[in-house]
Amino acid sequence: MIVKDIAPTATSAIIFLDKTLRCILISCPENKPYRSKTGSCYGSLADANEDLDNEKENTNNDNILEGEWFTAPSAIDGKCPDDKPLLYSGKCFSCQEPRNYDYSKEDCAKCPNRVYKEYPHLNVKHCELQCPEDKPLQRWDGKCFSCDEEKAIRLPTHCNIEHDCEDWCPNRTILYAIGGNILSIPNCPTDKPLMDSAGICHECDEIADIFLDYNERLCEKSCPTQRYLDGNVCKLKNNFK
Repeated sequence: MIVKDIAPTATSAIIFLDKTLRCILISCPENKPYRSKTGSCYGSLADANEDLDNEKENTNNDNILEGEWFTAPSAIDGKCPDDKPLLYSGKCFSCQEPRNYDYSKEDCAKCPNRVYKEYPHLNVKHCELQCPEDKPLQRWDGKCFSCDEEKAIRLPTHCNIEHDCEDWCPNRTILYAIGGNILSIPNCPTDKPLMDSAGICHECDEIADIFLDYNERLCEKSCPTQRYLDGNVCKLKNNFK
C-alpha cells in the first residue's frame, strides 16, 4: 500500500518519497533529534553520521556477492587454480574476495594481501583481507577508510569483543557497547575532549555527571586532573566545582 496526501501534524508529519517508497518524519522526535542523510532519526549524532552505503548501493553489493558465490568455480579433486587459491565449501575464490570465509591457514598464506587471524573470545579463525596503510580503518563489511574520515564508521565485531582495533587510528575514538558493530568516531576537539557513550563531546569542567557505559577509560584519559571515575560515571572533582 502506498501512502500519500496525508496532512502533516506536529507529532506525525510525514513525506512520501516516490523514488524509494519510504515515508520519513519531517521533524525528528525529541528523543531522536539527529537526522541522517537517508532521513532516519537517531538519538546521537554519531549514529546519524554513520557512513553506511545507501539502500541502492547495499542491494547492488549483495547481488554482486551472491553472483560471485554462484559463479565461483568448483574445486577439482579438492584443488583450486592459482588465480583463485582460496577453497571454501568446494568453491574457489580469489585473494580479493571481500568476505572472510573459513579458508584454511595454508590457503590463506597464498594471498599476500590477507592474514590468518585467531579470535579466542569469539572462538573463530579468519583469513582476512587487509586494509592498505593509507586506509587502515576497516568497516564491518570490509571496506577501508582513512583515519581522517569525517563520518562515524561501524567496525567489525571482533573490535568490540577482542578490543584489538585501538591502534588503527590514534585520532579517532572507539565507543564500546554491549554488542554488535561499534562506532569509530573522530576525536573530540581540545576544548571539549571528553566523549560520552553516545558520542557527544563535553568540557572537562562540566558540572554534570557524564555516563560512560563500557567506555569508562575515556574519563581520566580525557580529563586526568579535573574528573574522576565512579563506577561508570565520570564526575567532576570537588576542587574544580
